[in-house]
Amino acid sequence: GLGASAHSFDGKGIRRWNHSDVRYYIHDLQSGRMPVSGQENLTSLQRAAEAVMLGLRCSSGIDLDQFEMQFGLPLVPDGSRLLSDLADMGYATLTNRVFCLTLKGRLRLNSIVEALADPILTPGT
Repeated sequence: GLGASAHSFDGKGIRRWNHSDVRYYIHDLQSGRMPVSGQENLTSLQRAAEAVMLGLRCSSGIDLDQFEMQFGLPLVPDGSRLLSDLADMGYATLTNRVFCLTLKGRLRLNSIVEALADPILTPGT
């Protein structure tokens, strides 16, 4: 990420974050070092939840087939009406197996991410 407190994800499972204090951030840059404060390795389930969070922020949305192929699990369990219910309420569109939030849905982004990501992170609950 670019800037103090910015986070970045390499797509392979490592999330890094920069110093939150701009003085440390600038000092590292002036010293020729990356201003990284910490990093973590994400599990496959955490990567799937991250894909939900990032995918819903993009206008291209989440391709359900690609998601399942990449992570080995569906975005929602078989038989779940969550995606179609969100579409019926005007929060999303579901076209050609691509799930996208509408403007109305983006206003509720955090709660929709939580509804989709929590079951991924805590399977069987």
